[in-house]
Amino acid sequence: MTAAALSALCLALTGCGDKQSVLFVTATTIGIDADTTPPHATIGYDRYEGYIGPSYDTGALPPVVAKIESDLKIFNPEIRQLYATGDAAELVTKSIIPGEPTPDGKMYTGSGRLTLFGTGTNIGLRVTWAGNVPESISFGYKRKEFSYIPLGSAPDPDDPTRMVDKYGSVLAAIDMGVHTETFTTSGVAVTQFFATGNAAKNLAARDPIRQRFLLEAEDAIARKCNSQPDDASAQIRQAITNNPSFAATVDAEAGRLGVSRAFLLNCDIFATQRNGLVTQIPQ
Repeated sequence: MTAAALSALCLALTGCGDKQSVLFVTATTIGIDADTTPPHATIGYDRYEGYIGPSYDTGALPPVVAKIESDLKIFNPEIRQLYATGDAAELVTKSIIPGEPTPDGKMYTGSGRLTLFGTGTNIGLRVTWAGNVPESISFGYKRKEFSYIPLGSAPDPDDPTRMVDKYGSVLAAIDMGVHTETFTTSGVAVTQFFATGNAAKNLAARDPIRQRFLLEAEDAIARKCNSQPDDASAQIRQAITNNPSFAATVDAEAGRLGVSRAFLLNCDIFATQRNGLVTQIPQ
């Protein structure tokens, strides 16, 4: 479904939406076609995510989270998906501390007004090879993101006599890399997040996502590099998740280069340094 169709769907559904329910939907279509005679491959990826639900005076939104991650390789592709709502969405997006209370819903008070949030993504790749060398490459990428979030109003925690505006949290992110080195290793690595409410806040607080948004802000200002994360980037991020102390090694290398961790993990010009860090990952 195209982004335009997603917009039309959400607008149509608002006619049957109400403040007593939450509509959360994701749909993904993936197509891979390859042949060795002559060597060519076509990969298609289409996904839409949509949310319609109430927004409360406190700024709270009912939490939902969706994630899809795939390498979209021609041979042995891997796909991992996550879909959660309510307390489950909050729990899977944050580190659980023993004894920490589970969400109790106290924020969902006041008038509820309908909120819309959606994304639509379409990716297409076609590659032909002459021997082991790509002869021609056609790549297309189209994405649309939109949100309509009513403002709430609640007492200021620092001055209860004053009312302040409250605005619900949403988060959408996509990370993508195209690999056409050889016929057997070609693919389109894609990771997408979609979240609302406390689930969006929990994800935004996680270092890899926060660093990713920091990169986008820095890149918009400085234009120092092209964002091109690779397999080494993914290995380093996973190593930090598995062994948080490894973050110090990564940050030390970033400091030596005079850039942030986000630049080091995502810029094309630091591919050699990332490969060096991979060799230092604790076993």
